[in-house]
Amino acid sequence: MHFLALAASLSALLAPQDDYLAEANAAGREITDRVRDAEAGGNLLTVMEALRGLEAEYASKGDIAREMLGVYSMQRAAELGNVADALRYADRSETPSTAGASEAAVARVAGLEAVNALDGIEALAEDELVVMINEAHHVPQHRAFTLELLPRLRALGFTHFAAETIAESDAGIQARGYATKASGAYMQEPVYADLVRAAIAEGFVIVPYEATHTNPDRELGQATNLIERVLDVADDARLVVHAGYAHINETGAIANARAMAGQFRELTGIDPLTIDQTAMTEHSEPRFEHPLYTHVVDGRELTEPVLLTDDSGAPWSLSPGVRDVTLFHPRSVFEHGRPTWMRMGGRREPFELPADVCGDAPRCVVEARASNEGEDAIPVDRVEVRAGEPVPALMLPAGAFVIEAKSASNERLWGTTATIE
Repeated sequence: MHFLALAASLSALLAPQDDYLAEANAAGREITDRVRDAEAGGNLLTVMEALRGLEAEYASKGDIAREMLGVYSMQRAAELGNVADALRYADRSETPSTAGASEAAVARVAGLEAVNALDGIEALAEDELVVMINEAHHVPQHRAFTLELLPRLRALGFTHFAAETIAESDAGIQARGYATKASGAYMQEPVYADLVRAAIAEGFVIVPYEATHTNPDRELGQATNLIERVLDVADDARLVVHAGYAHINETGAIANARAMAGQFRELTGIDPLTIDQTAMTEHSEPRFEHPLYTHVVDGRELTEPVLLTDDSGAPWSLSPGVRDVTLFHPRSVFEHGRPTWMRMGGRREPFELPADVCGDAPRCVVEARASNEGEDAIPVDRVEVRAGEPVPALMLPAGAFVIEAKSASNERLWGTTATIE
């Protein structure tokens, strides 16, 4: 999805009033123009610098304009590997919590067992035909979890992988084995690109299912595409869907239209297993977190993603009847300047960069591309390095890589090759 469309979609979710949308769309158009100009003359760092340059200008504008700038900035920050910045930008539109978890909420989770989320979902999915899991679009941690889950679901017999971002126009992605800039907007972020790369490597059939029209038809279009492109063509299909936010809601509406998962269930009679990652996940500061998240994560000292289950093994959900399972992610712990969840269960390890990787430049972007992929491939990892701050490591899986550092003016500053055993 184009960033302007993303911004408009989020605006519709937050406040569908005409005056709100008019101001949001005006800000979106202005920001899009700045982004387009920056892209024409540089790289992702160039774009991020342009967005940072708008912050002072937008400080005197209204909340809506600043919120829209945050929508663009959080996505680009995530693409540059700056997860802390992405969370900070996202929280600009959040209202800080002034109270802890209610007694009723605490009572609901008291006595429930914390089960490793990968193990728990694998057990729940054993007899399911369709699993739908969501993400917040600025949180690569959610994509990393789905990536770890895929081998387990494939071993259970799941056959198709559908992701909201995959562009229908990229007909060659399955055979090529990796994503390019033409593969979908969210796949510019390396963990999302690696999620799709991993799905192809595991043997999943890749399915683009995004509707090409806007709300309120988008939800029906998504559901219909899943039916026509998976269930109608493969009698033995078992489907994994990685979607954004509320699209996996089995009841309720998005912008006055019933959510995709609910429409899918109504049209097919299949009740999907729906897994939420967006409610119980970290924010830039605890004051922006769901109070129950703070209670559970801090109280139980979580170090891995978990589900809460009762004595029968039934999973707990924050929104029963809407989503079947609520997943709790621990707060990020950083090593080598990167969150430890980037290790993806041992799939990746840190690759240290030289202290002078940026040369004399105040900032640079470092990318690692797999040597056996084309120059058009989305990098396996990408980090921003800032002068005067510790240099973060790249997080790389086994393989051979071409690694380059570039400035905001797209000048090549440094390069090397590396092989990870």
